[in-house]
Amino acid sequence: RRVLFRSFFTRRIETKAGEFLGVLTIGTHPRHFLDAYSSISSINGAAAVLARTDGVVYLRYPDSVERIGDRMPANSDWHKEVAKGGGAYRSSGVFSGEARQTAVKVLANYPIVVSVAISESAALAVWRERAKVTIVGGLALACVMFWLLRQLYKNFQKTAESEGKLDAAVAHM
Repeated sequence: RRVLFRSFFTRRIETKAGEFLGVLTIGTHPRHFLDAYSSISSINGAAAVLARTDGVVYLRYPDSVERIGDRMPANSDWHKEVAKGGGAYRSSGVFSGEARQTAVKVLANYPIVVSVAISESAALAVWRERAKVTIVGGLALACVMFWLLRQLYKNFQKTAESEGKLDAAVAHM
């Protein structure tokens, strides 16, 4: 489906004295916002959504599907966060089907919402790698400690045997 969609920004123009001169309106296609979102593509599992406060999607980036004109589901926590002016929530993955941690921010003076989300699997990837390193390091440390204790025990036994032999030798003298 092909939807022609533009975002319009309007400002009142007035003199320094506050007299009304007119209205300036600029229309832009949502794709012009992609430059601002392109940096998010370097983060694995991250996506950004630009939408109106009523839930109509201007764009989602990165995405393989054109989402202009789609709506955020009515039962989504997204609407609750928009009503509060912004916040964060856990999403079941409206567009991707993958659970995501989502942050929402309503732009001041505009009916526009910016949402940035990262999949939970991507967000936990660094933690999982660190957990693996910690577990492997802990096991290696435990093995070294076991080996050291074993060596200490062997040395203790040798010392005890030497003392026993010395005591026996002194007793025979």
